[in-house]
Amino acid sequence: MDTKPPLRCRAFLLCGRIEQHPATKALSLVHLFTEFRMGQFPGNTWPFGMFIELTNGRGDYALKIEFRNGKTNTLVNNIEGGTHSFPNTDYSVYVAMAMEPMFVPEPGIYEFALIADGREIGRYSYTAQGVTG
Repeated sequence: MDTKPPLRCRAFLLCGRIEQHPATKALSLVHLFTEFRMGQFPGNTWPFGMFIELTNGRGDYALKIEFRNGKTNTLVNNIEGGTHSFPNTDYSVYVAMAMEPMFVPEPGIYEFALIADGREIGRYSYTAQGVTG
């Protein structure tokens, strides 16, 4: 019987890049954003950073992120987030990922669904819109 508590997501942020200080290992998120501004559709995003803070875990959890069309719930992309260990439920894990450009088929709302050990723990919406000029 699985007695692990469900993870909680304290933070889910997208940014232009993530920098780590060499001495302190502190993370800096540069150019936070809430929408993908695309030159054309279908098209690819630019490379970007993804930062996630997880808590309330005990033991090991496999993390997966699904990028879904928010209107149809259609899966657009799967992202493997690795396995993360929690010694106790008060412990936080920071997941910082450098993302490759992702395919976006059309303008609209897209969601990143966080899946830990097969259980969805949260969804975070972002808009993809065209720009002109």
